[in-house]
Amino acid sequence: RRRKESSCWLEAVWRSQRLVDPGSDAFEGCVDSSVFQGTFVDSRIPGCAMTIELDSSAGSANITYSEVSGEGSCNGDGSVVAVDTAVVSGGTIVADVPRVGSRGLLQGFWRKVGSAIEWSDGGTWSQVDLVP
Repeated sequence: RRRKESSCWLEAVWRSQRLVDPGSDAFEGCVDSSVFQGTFVDSRIPGCAMTIELDSSAGSANITYSEVSGEGSCNGDGSVVAVDTAVVSGGTIVADVPRVGSRGLLQGFWRKVGSAIEWSDGGTWSQVDLVP
């Protein structure tokens, strides 16, 4: 399921507290899947970073889990923990992310404010810039 353009318009109206012409330059519309490219952290698994790499031509992505230097661990030995696959479409991502305790597929939506993914299990992955 993909977020509809009308939902993005309603969000723009809600955030600005005024009517927005959906045909105007002021209305940005929905994001595309490129927003998911990057590195994210989740407070439920401190010390672990999730890097999403897109293959936008296929509408898919790989999620790589790795330890953040000096901040804890994913698995305790500094290695890459695993790679999961995801499907992306616009501002929607669907993935099986067992490392955060989920079972089965989760649907996530991009949140512009705060640059984060809001997952259907209530979790949030916040985008970060990591310095190596």
